[in-house]
Amino acid sequence: MKFGLRFIAVIALPILISGCGGGHGISDNLGSYAPGSTWTYRVSGSVILPSSAGGGNQGLQSTSSMVMTVTPDVIKDAAGLDTHVMNRRYNLVLLDGRVVKANLRLLITQDNLGVFVHGINESESDTIDSTNTKLVPSTANPPFKFLYLPSPAPAGRNFSYDDPIGIGRSFSFAEHANPRQHVTVPAGDFLAYILDQVEGFSHYTIGGAAFVPEVGIVGGSVTSVLPDGSQLSGNITLLSSSH
Repeated sequence: MKFGLRFIAVIALPILISGCGGGHGISDNLGSYAPGSTWTYRVSGSVILPSSAGGGNQGLQSTSSMVMTVTPDVIKDAAGLDTHVMNRRYNLVLLDGRVVKANLRLLITQDNLGVFVHGINESESDTIDSTNTKLVPSTANPPFKFLYLPSPAPAGRNFSYDDPIGIGRSFSFAEHANPRQHVTVPAGDFLAYILDQVEGFSHYTIGGAAFVPEVGIVGGSVTSVLPDGSQLSGNITLLSSSH
């Protein structure tokens, strides 16, 4: 089955098929989220504006984007351990020319089990207020962190957390138990699993996304309530990645 640029399904890359996307063999092992890793997505769809911005529903211009980058910055988690910053910066250009910005930041580490989240920080702009950082507490299971992307990630892998950050909101990850699907996006041709991921803690949902463990999410539909109250509903498509 071949997908175009419309997906049933944010967030987050290449397990690649031989002869495309770099020619790597298929693997369920997660790729690297080391500092310097970057994924650039085109964002399409519409935004419902909050009353503070005049309200109404506007479509997005084709220059709208989401760029995810793992930075070299080091931030301590609640246990005093070092984590890296994964910024997810939205730059949504409305039809009337106004720009809606947001940064849904995660504090992460990666080991042989996958990528773990140790905290979050949501900002309305590129300027980060460190006082908004929420760290995973010791009462979480496991304490101070929770699994965000597993490795390996075969079909049928799923798990959930009721309240991983202690703010009364859940998280879930679920791959459908189906064969890989052939997906074509500007970044290349991939064989992808179909993934549902719900970040209740940040009001951010990816449903039916095309997920390639070595690369990440290469396309899918996204719904999100951004920090300024704007409500995004649309699709992301991977344009390029480097990691």
